[in-house]
Amino acid sequence: MRNTRYVDAVLTVPLKSMMPMSGVNIAFVRELVGPAMLPALKLVKEGKVRWETMEDVWCGLVVKTVCDHLKLGVKSGIPYVWRNEKGSAIDSLKKEWEGVKLMEDAVLFVETLRLSPSSVTAVDCVLEIAVAVKERLGSTHAVFVSAAEAMVEWVKLWKAVQSLDH
Repeated sequence: MRNTRYVDAVLTVPLKSMMPMSGVNIAFVRELVGPAMLPALKLVKEGKVRWETMEDVWCGLVVKTVCDHLKLGVKSGIPYVWRNEKGSAIDSLKKEWEGVKLMEDAVLFVETLRLSPSSVTAVDCVLEIAVAVKERLGSTHAVFVSAAEAMVEWVKLWKAVQSLDH
């Protein structure tokens, strides 16, 4: 069931700005950016139950890159879903430390990535990003190779499902 409530506050995320994203609180136009919505960056200790922090961050980086390239607006607002989970900041940092280190490379990658004019759909963009991830980040950490492969596999699945809808 789709959420029909409206967000109390909305702002436009400026072009070339990065954005936080939560797999719990997200709304998007499936036809436009669905292929970019994937939790590809899976760390060894994460992803057992739900999307974890680094998966959300990576997905946000990819989605924003795709939207900027395709000149699609991105909005952010107050979340629909509130979580009351409380945990230890130290424990969270220990758990996320590998991802925090990876984000230094990922952020620089996204900041310098320029997609080609021939990428005119989210599918095109995701496939081009996957190639660049493998080429530019693959040698820094194996998780990036896995992310690139997951992106390509996701696009294959996306296309297969879309062909069933038509």
